[in-house]
Amino acid sequence: MKTVYFSIILVCSMLLFSCSNEKRAKQISKIDSLYKVLDTVDIKLKQINIDSVKNRYRLYKVTNDTVSKHFPEVRTDESWKYICAFQNVRKPFKNMSLSYDFFRAELQLSKKQLEDLKHDVEKKLLKGKDFDKFFTDEYRSVNDLQAKIMNNVNQVNAQMKNFDTVQPYLMNLIREHKSKKKH
Repeated sequence: MKTVYFSIILVCSMLLFSCSNEKRAKQISKIDSLYKVLDTVDIKLKQINIDSVKNRYRLYKVTNDTVSKHFPEVRTDESWKYICAFQNVRKPFKNMSLSYDFFRAELQLSKKQLEDLKHDVEKKLLKGKDFDKFFTDEYRSVNDLQAKIMNNVNQVNAQMKNFDTVQPYLMNLIREHKSKKKH
């Protein structure tokens, strides 16, 4: 009888332990999926050459000042389209120049928080409801950060192409105007 009773307790313990391990494995898998999102965003952010963005932002300011000085003389229907397109460059370049280091720090902080949450799950320091709350907070945080960074990265990439097309056109237009003025 003791053997049957002991066997039942052993089987029940194994089932509970197995369910607990399965639950922890699912929790860790959820944390790992958020970590992969952060890694992907980190890669996209690192693809931005911040020195190039800052350099283009400085060139934007110089070019914009030059265009402003010569605006009445060089404004035509055709040049107006380029001048308007050039103004779209400022905000994405400025935002990325000012926010790049902040984004890098936020990514590292989010990764650290996920590592800490994973550690707590592995060491069985959280109950199910506590995990759900912390995971929900991290999920929102990761998604907000992803949206913010990817929006900035996409805008900068689009405006790099715009800048590389429009800035030389405007500088050439001003050079031509100065050349005509001399003659």
